Amino acid sequence: MTEAKNIKIACVFNDKKIFDEVVGQNQNVKDFEITTFDNTVENIGISKRYNSYLEKLNKDDDFWIIFCHQDFGFEKNPYKKINSLNKKNIYGAIGTSFYYSPIRAIKKFLMKKSDEYSPFKRKFFGQIRQGQGELGFKDFGEKIFFEKSVSTLDCCCMIVHSSLINKYNLRFDENLDWHMYVEDFCINASKNHKIKLKAAQFNCFHLGEGSLNEDFFNCAKYVKRKYSLKNLFTTCLDG
Repeated sequence: MTEAKNIKIACVFNDKKIFDEVVGQNQNVKDFEITTFDNTVENIGISKRYNSYLEKLNKDDDFWIIFCHQDFGFEKNPYKKINSLNKKNIYGAIGTSFYYSPIRAIKKFLMKKSDEYSPFKRKFFGQIRQGQGELGFKDFGEKIFFEKSVSTLDCCCMIVHSSLINKYNLRFDENLDWHMYVEDFCINASKNHKIKLKAAQFNCFHLGEGSLNEDFFNCAKYVKRKYSLKNLFTTCLDG
């Protein structure tokens, strides 16, 4: 297997122009094999698209898979960084961790906040440049200099090795078409298979900020019920 062949990209797009500009014609990933799923023709859920990719893996496959959005781009070739990572973990460009906040706990007690209000506070590890249009980009997340353990990874970019997929038969939950499919994948991997989730620092950008609509919150409730979680912390959800 030649150098760049051990990293492959799987990407679903519904805007060919954005995909071409950010992923397809990005010189920093020009040597990686890119598998695309065209949702301008048939709008199929991302989890189903990704699973169709995983179903085609062979048991002896030995490469990294980057699952990324059409508007997520690398500003520097990630080859060396990705190949320095531990194949036993799952990585992303940005992830969420959480810690106990005495201030939030006191506020919850004094203001008699509902059970949905959590005494924990989020922290984002892995810095990405996010934004578009006239406002330009802003840094989002804490820049890190070594891989950092997190509880969930953002769906804009997740990196996993084929050997890990095959070992545990990891799949995306097809009940989650557009939201929370990566977060669910992460929770399943860590909760049921003890796989570590880690943010890794890349030079990268993301044009979108997600759509927190009714479907998003219904998906979050589904994941909470599925894993009996009182709180769920992601880049888009605070508990």
